[in-house]
Amino acid sequence: MPGDIPTESADDIRHRTDEYARYFNLFDLAPVGYLAIDDKGVILEANLTAAGMYGIAASTMLKQPFSHLILPEDQDIFSLCHNRLLDQQTPQACELRMLDTQNHVSWLHLRAVPASGGECWLTLNNISEHKQHETVHNELLRREDTVNRAYGDILTLINYEWPSVEEFAQAVMKQLDSHASVMAAVSYIVRNDTLVPVSSLGVPVPSTAGETAQEAFRRNEIINQRLNPSDARHNPIGFGTFTAREIISVPLTVMNEVVAVLELASPSGFEETDLRIINRIAPQLGIGVKTIRNNQELKRLSDELRGSYDELKLLNVELKEQQQELAEGNRRLVEISQTKSDFLANMSHELRTPLNSIIGFSEVLQDQYFGPINDKQQEYVKNILTSGRHLLSLINDILDLSKIESGKMELELGTFPLRESLDASMMMLREKALRGSVTLHLELDPSAGSIIEADERKLKQIMFNLLSNAVKFTPPGGTVRVSAGRSGDFTVISVSDTGIGIRQEDIPRLFQPFTQLESAYTKEYEGTGLGLALIRRLVELHGGQVWLESEPGNGSRFSFTIPHGAKLL
Repeated sequence: MPGDIPTESADDIRHRTDEYARYFNLFDLAPVGYLAIDDKGVILEANLTAAGMYGIAASTMLKQPFSHLILPEDQDIFSLCHNRLLDQQTPQACELRMLDTQNHVSWLHLRAVPASGGECWLTLNNISEHKQHETVHNELLRREDTVNRAYGDILTLINYEWPSVEEFAQAVMKQLDSHASVMAAVSYIVRNDTLVPVSSLGVPVPSTAGETAQEAFRRNEIINQRLNPSDARHNPIGFGTFTAREIISVPLTVMNEVVAVLELASPSGFEETDLRIINRIAPQLGIGVKTIRNNQELKRLSDELRGSYDELKLLNVELKEQQQELAEGNRRLVEISQTKSDFLANMSHELRTPLNSIIGFSEVLQDQYFGPINDKQQEYVKNILTSGRHLLSLINDILDLSKIESGKMELELGTFPLRESLDASMMMLREKALRGSVTLHLELDPSAGSIIEADERKLKQIMFNLLSNAVKFTPPGGTVRVSAGRSGDFTVISVSDTGIGIRQEDIPRLFQPFTQLESAYTKEYEGTGLGLALIRRLVELHGGQVWLESEPGNGSRFSFTIPHGAKLL
């Protein structure tokens, strides 16, 4: 009859029950962990996979804060990710470590997706194996890089013109001290078939060679001796009572002739990387010692040059091979530099093209060209547009810095009103300053003049970066002041704030690329560390200078100059 409430048949109820069962089976048996949390981070739902990761029942996980399931030192990472999701309502991702009921630590890749009512879904992937492989790979690369750097440094030393073997040996031992686990060393050279101590590191030069060095000399092979700390005072080598866990004596040879012996001591024992370095550089050190001694003999006994011609010829061939290795290294550096330039050019195209599309379509949606959108959609579109413009700005900063360093950046000089340019720069930050309760002021001294000659776009870029930093690090109620005046042949523009200030010892680091200072306040903010480095390059490109006056707690004042009739550098 009309108005009756329709009833479900038994088949309909069974079908709907089966659908629910299939859904929950898919949810529980998914290969990844799923969690639903509220805006406080409390777990509302969990599938069996997520519960299995932690070694507990899914029901036990409910109503627990998710942060309790991860390591304390990674909880800030999750909090930052979760807060971003709540603020931006966009998916977020991070990597963190969990601790299961067996106290086993695993790495997770977490992806958070916003849901209604402040809730969100978390997807958990166990990436422990990937992290382990990554750690092993990085360690292998680190060891290989250590060996290569040590070898390169030794080759550089060999190619110097050393006045004596003693000075060369001292320089070699200092290099080994910086690259390997060497706490003390003694160098010996062979004179009249006898080992003579010539220099040392960390211990006095002994009067005679110890038994270990003598044995390495006689047998022409590396002698490795591990000692107990209690036996160190009795060891029969040139180190006296130096407490060492391992001593290694290395003969340095040329054409199977021992020309010197290098004894090295480690308080904890040599690692595999240390031994690789020693074995790789030993032949080159022998050549270096032999070359120096030959040069000394040539200066003193020039009349015997003919007798040593063949030997020197062979040594020169070996030195040329080393020079060819260095030349090949330089060629590869040029290739790497070109690869970097090609990479930046490709990234410019590959990143800018989709970003411009995202920004363009976001603007179309924001302007509602194809019909009205609701307030929430307006908010999302605004977030997309803001993030896209920010990312494009970061990419432009990196590319600009690269162009300047490669000498490809050119200024487009023109004359324009100084006040209007500074007003426009401040206008870009006015809304951000209002949100942070920061007051902006502009003071233009009449001596500055009304017209300036510079690259207007790059001047605005300089001002935007300075103002952005000033507003960012000024607490609520503070003031950011822009002033401009004239000093001699320069226009001086300053941006001062009442923010946290900077220690004097930190100022020299500020203008280096990818450098950010550490403090409890600055850790709240993100950045690439490129802004001030780019400012310095752009100011210097105009022929000006940039400097900072600051002290902790009393704010900062960044100033830069633009010459009248800006000159290209």
